Amino acid sequence: MSTSEAQILTVISLILVGVQAYFVYRIDRAKLKIERYTAIGEKCELQVKPMIQGGTNEIITVANKGTLPIEETKVDLDLTVKRRNEADLYLHHQWGLKTLLSPDETITIPLHEKLWDFLTKNNLTKLIKGPTYWGEDPETGEDVEDTIYIAYLVKPFSIMLDIQVESKVQDQTNTTRKKYQLIYDRRDELFPDDEDNYEIKINRHEGEWIS
Repeated sequence: MSTSEAQILTVISLILVGVQAYFVYRIDRAKLKIERYTAIGEKCELQVKPMIQGGTNEIITVANKGTLPIEETKVDLDLTVKRRNEADLYLHHQWGLKTLLSPDETITIPLHEKLWDFLTKNNLTKLIKGPTYWGEDPETGEDVEDTIYIAYLVKPFSIMLDIQVESKVQDQTNTTRKKYQLIYDRRDELFPDDEDNYEIKINRHEGEWIS
């Protein structure tokens, strides 16, 4: 074998070693990234659920049940209002938090603020005037009139609530999705005339037919 041939073989060998080292580096880097992502995922846990405050005020709570702080949180809310013998109604809103959500910390999304106007515009709920009371103003001592307004259910309906939460942890984005059904119905039992005339029940939507 000539000197030039030996040099060519040496160059080829060096190239092959370099290519092999590059692929080993890429594989190790990808493996490290997967292991890091898995480790972060194991330390992340979000608890997402709707709740009812004060009888008829809808809220959504997002609780960080993991061990790592969440850097950013974005919530997509898709609501489908279902009425008997009428077309469905749709509503979409986004809610965001750009500050840290520490472990064991819970944030509250005031869904009622957006939902109430939507329901009243579509003649599903409304405010009606309730009883009027007279009482003493604690500051002035004068008798003052206080009128109670109550939430009134015009017609029963239900809402399919689809919640998708994107949480950013150490530059990784995790997605949590939950579905719930909110059922709005009139109260069966007798109730005082200064209380809302309906109640809201919450059911977890477990699944659906796909074929």
